[in-house]
Amino acid sequence: HWGAPMMGAEGAAWSTLFARVLMFVALAVVTWIREPAFKKALRDLGPKAARIEPKLLLELLGLGLPAGLHFLFEVGAFSLASTLAARLGKEAMGAHHAVLQIASFTFMFPLGVSVAASVRVGNAVGAGHVERAKRLGWTGIALGAGIMAVSAVVLLAAGHTIVGWFSPDEAVRTLGSKVLLVAAFFQIFDGIQVAGAGALRGWGDTRTPMVANALGHYPIGLALALYLCFTRHMGIFGLWIGLATGLAAVAFMCTWKWARATTPEAHASSVSEAGASATQ
Repeated sequence: HWGAPMMGAEGAAWSTLFARVLMFVALAVVTWIREPAFKKALRDLGPKAARIEPKLLLELLGLGLPAGLHFLFEVGAFSLASTLAARLGKEAMGAHHAVLQIASFTFMFPLGVSVAASVRVGNAVGAGHVERAKRLGWTGIALGAGIMAVSAVVLLAAGHTIVGWFSPDEAVRTLGSKVLLVAAFFQIFDGIQVAGAGALRGWGDTRTPMVANALGHYPIGLALALYLCFTRHMGIFGLWIGLATGLAAVAFMCTWKWARATTPEAHASSVSEAGASATQ
């Protein structure tokens, strides 16, 4: 451990605190370095910089609140799954924790694609390049799926070894490697849903990802997980089959909405509505 003491769960808490402080320091340094540019931007704005505009605040809330709820619903579903896994015994809990950490790690890659898709699609829409925005959105979805397809292959090929990085217990490694097969199955769906949500956010639609996550993870995913895990006595496998089904449902809903939103008819309708609103 490079000379560091083994602090267990307390060490994980300290490392998290250290990481948060380090991120704050990094942002403060960047802000200090770029201070002249910030000051110039404020001078250019003049009196507008200090003026609070309720209409703009409401517009930002209308976009930001559903986006925040989207992540709350998604993270909340997996957090609830962890509480359910704790009822299945130490080995199942250990396997669940290891697989969840692995799935969270692989999720970071399509999450980055999702953020990029959101920015690029938003820039294209703002510039009036609708066809380019459509291509960027579909490219992001395809890239998210492709990255997670590679992750799925790696998990299928080296699952036992990867789980072993998280626990030396052979029973946990064996059970975790089997559960990882289910996680490998939903990798592509995970990539599609997060990239699709990013494309929709860039298009200006933050409500669809929120609704998709609320419906996909709870009345579909967690409901099925509870049924398979406790009623059908499938244990941790049933729990993860439910989670995988929920992600597949979210992926379907986000992709379907993106396909519908980017049709010429839908775009023409949104443009006319925006024009009517501006006239009012």
